[in-house]
Amino acid sequence: MYLRYSGFMFEEGDTLQQPAAGQKAGSVWKVIVAVVILLAAGLGGGMLVAHDVLDGRITIPKSITQNAAMPVVVPRKLPGTYKIAGTSFNLKEKVVVFEASDGTGGKINFTEQQKPAGFNFDNFYAQQLQDPTTLNDVPFSSVVGQLTGTKTKMLSVVTDKTWVIATTTAPLSTDDMQIIAQSIKK
Repeated sequence: MYLRYSGFMFEEGDTLQQPAAGQKAGSVWKVIVAVVILLAAGLGGGMLVAHDVLDGRITIPKSITQNAAMPVVVPRKLPGTYKIAGTSFNLKEKVVVFEASDGTGGKINFTEQQKPAGFNFDNFYAQQLQDPTTLNDVPFSSVVGQLTGTKTKMLSVVTDKTWVIATTTAPLSTDDMQIIAQSIKK
């Protein structure tokens, strides 16, 4: 089973493999974004089941919702001026990928995959995140931190069936990431 996040690939039981020398993590994301997700935002807005319409503007393709190995959810609202790009949804190797942008170059990349059985999330956070912070007042287990050795902030939300990861190099605060985590509902 492969666990994907932030342009890296993590195979259960292995260590994190960074992109090969000369390969940009961003280009890996372009490939992945051409393929899953989860994390989203919106105080009080909640998440929608993937095949529903987001505020009447975005519909996730049925080919994705029908072939995903888990329930796919998207946020109704994101921090600031961020909006989900309706054309960014993709599915590859059972991972749903999409992105949101703020119109000024800021992006949030989302990936969603089936929650891996028996996976030690606490160990993962301790190894992969600088100063991991467990968020309070959120509907599902949520941790935010900076990926070790990078400028990338990561939010992980684990529902009963879906693992959602949101990553960004944009100047979003922990409070912004909290908004995303709070918006995730069944």
